[in-house]
Amino acid sequence: TFENYNWASDGWLIDDKGITVHRVTGDARLTIPLQIFASDFRTTGKTLEFEIATKEVLNYDAVVLSCYSGGRGFVITAQQLRMMSEQSSLGTRYKEDEHIRVSIVVEKKSENRLLLCYINGIMSGAAQYPTDDDFSQASPVGITIGSNECTIDIYNIRIYDNSLTRHQIVDNW
Repeated sequence: TFENYNWASDGWLIDDKGITVHRVTGDARLTIPLQIFASDFRTTGKTLEFEIATKEVLNYDAVVLSCYSGGRGFVITAQQLRMMSEQSSLGTRYKEDEHIRVSIVVEKKSENRLLLCYINGIMSGAAQYPTDDDFSQASPVGITIGSNECTIDIYNIRIYDNSLTRHQIVDNW
């Protein structure tokens, strides 16, 4: 859904490098009704990839992209990504004003049960989740994009219903 869009500064634009981007700024908000955490995906694994840039930051803790409910899901701020399950959490930091690809991989419970984070194809964090952990949200929510305290450029969002390998993450980048 689109709310409060100023199409002169928000929406599909060409960035300073000639790449098509969806810019969300000011009061503009986007909601993608994909409930990523509607069920626990430890059996199949999951990969979340976000190609973004944050800019015009007024508050470094401003949430610009999230799918978070009941202590589970992910939150992306102007300089940080955090992923939380019932018992585990993992985060990484990055710099604003840079076009980056952040990837979160949740390995299958039949593998190593790793929660992995990559920035531009480079692993930047890892944690092993417990066998009885749970990633599902009791009240599943969609993906929310936008903040009054930070502009976000969205280049690409990819959600996979399996855990990509490190080679696949690098290939995507």
